[in-house]
Amino acid sequence: MAEYASAAFERRRRPRTTLWAALAIAFFVVLAAGLYSAFWFDAAERLKTGIIGWTAQQRAAGNFVVLNNLQISGFPLSFTLTADQAVVARTDARTFSWRAEGFRATARTWAPRDLTITAPDNGLTFSARGNSRNVEINAAALHMAAHLDDANWPRTVTARLERPVLHVLGVRDDIAASGLDVRATSAPDGQGSLEIEANDVTSALDVLQRLGGTIDRLKVATDLKGTWRAGELERQLDAWRLGGGTLDLRDTRVEWGSLRVDAEGTFTLDDELRPLGAMTATFLGLSAFIDRLQAAEIIRPRDAAAAKISINLLSERTDSGRIRIPITAQFGRLSIGPIGVGDLLPVPDLLSIPNLQ
Repeated sequence: MAEYASAAFERRRRPRTTLWAALAIAFFVVLAAGLYSAFWFDAAERLKTGIIGWTAQQRAAGNFVVLNNLQISGFPLSFTLTADQAVVARTDARTFSWRAEGFRATARTWAPRDLTITAPDNGLTFSARGNSRNVEINAAALHMAAHLDDANWPRTVTARLERPVLHVLGVRDDIAASGLDVRATSAPDGQGSLEIEANDVTSALDVLQRLGGTIDRLKVATDLKGTWRAGELERQLDAWRLGGGTLDLRDTRVEWGSLRVDAEGTFTLDDELRPLGAMTATFLGLSAFIDRLQAAEIIRPRDAAAAKISINLLSERTDSGRIRIPITAQFGRLSIGPIGVGDLLPVPDLLSIPNLQ
């Protein structure tokens, strides 16, 4: 009888125990949600305040920064920064500027240093300006991902520009592509890498039009070693050279119809800041490309024949039938095989050449 009563009591007590457990769980869920909401909105406000403060600092330093209609959204799983228009420019001789008609940057709340940045299909512009050069890239859209270190410096960046157009001041014809991909890495000790790849490159340049009008693929991949110091360009380059700075070319190629060119090598600077190093260029379809140049009347038949003879003398053939040609830069001279083909300018002089103005 006592056992029956005890069992009956347990059956009556369980629903109340379950109810209290459910209420306790609900309470902690509501508490956690409230605390998380407070954290998110506080972090969003601090983020917006920090961006406004950074904008004011840049303007005080003489730079030009505009973020129209700045908003923070994305609750509860991300922080999303949007602006109707974003402009960042160094006003010292307008050496650099970036402009987007629409801007969006997103980071997950659990990974705030991993950013996704987009500018939609209403145009953006990158410009690099100086007293003697002016380069501008316009693109329909930007898609970019970046990882920031503890000092908020980008350590890895991956970006794609949709339908970019390159314009160089003084050059009549622009260069366009269906897409431009950029991948870059950096490290605190100055080591880094840069890879740029463009597809379906076109231009109204006469030579390109006479050869079909489109280069299928251009790719340049480099590894940069050595530290950079603040100061004038010549001092930066000299310090980089003395510190063992090198530029390694890897996986660099051109694909143009039946022609394929691959290049790799290592370069640095000599004591006069001229390029110093060696590379090897490997060609597939070079003889057929020379025939294309002749057929398009870009070179004369006798020049085509001389080019083929020179290639046979200066190059070696691989087992796969490709042509390998060594190229060196030494003592201020550029050489193909044993033959010097021209003088090399110091890099500061090369960068200061006016753009055909």
